[in-house]
Amino acid sequence: MSEYLSKKAVLKWLESEMSINKGHPDDIDIHWTLNRVSKKIQSGAFDPKDDLDEIIRKNHSLAVKMKVCTLELEDEIQRLRAALERIKKWAEDPELGTMYKIWNLANETLKGDENDA
Repeated sequence: MSEYLSKKAVLKWLESEMSINKGHPDDIDIHWTLNRVSKKIQSGAFDPKDDLDEIIRKNHSLAVKMKVCTLELEDEIQRLRAALERIKKWAEDPELGTMYKIWNLANETLKGDENDA
């Protein structure tokens, strides 16, 4: 059985039940009960609350994921910034071996990027 139904269809059915039961010995009680149920349905008393709760839960979950991604990106930025600062410092050194250091650091930094993928 589905947990969802058409409010319009149920209200239409209740209306037809009220008209069918006219003249029944318990007409007043039946009509009053069906009318009360009809008003409760129209008021939204039986609407699922999960819709709003689910939206809030999903948004919270998405916010947490975004925060995790942001922290991961910040870590990556810090790692790259540190490597760049070392390269910048070494680039001021006129020794021939400096380019080798820069080359190695750049390769190590890029390898760290491949491991994350």
